[in-house]
Amino acid sequence: MNDQIKQKYMELQILSEEINQIETYIKNLQNQLIELTGVGEALIEFSNSNKGKSLLAPLGAGLFVKSQIQDTNSVLMNIGSNTVIKKSIPGAKKIIDEQLTKLNKLIENIQSNNLKANQYKNNLIHELQHLQGTCTNEH
Repeated sequence: MNDQIKQKYMELQILSEEINQIETYIKNLQNQLIELTGVGEALIEFSNSNKGKSLLAPLGAGLFVKSQIQDTNSVLMNIGSNTVIKKSIPGAKKIIDEQLTKLNKLIENIQSNNLKANQYKNNLIHELQHLQGTCTNEH
């Protein structure tokens, strides 16, 4: 194998690994999108609930406690750094919708870049095939 073929082959291997990582990242973002969409739907459902309605509140790791709804007009929202604020349902929904929009745009941008990377990968494969054909014909 000549040096040019070796170089192209190494480039192809690195590119393939990067594409796999990007695709895994896209799947993770899509899972976040699904989760966030569910939160938005839950907010709407919650706002239509009655005061005093019983529900199971998650504590984490599959643990729940029985609780009752006391306020259907607002929720407590984590805004980062373990800071929780009270938000109206429309205010919380607006924040969720903004996050969904940003996440959708991010996914679209990454998918576009991934498409370009795959096109480049295909070109690289064709180059390699051509170079290997040329080397085979020279021998």
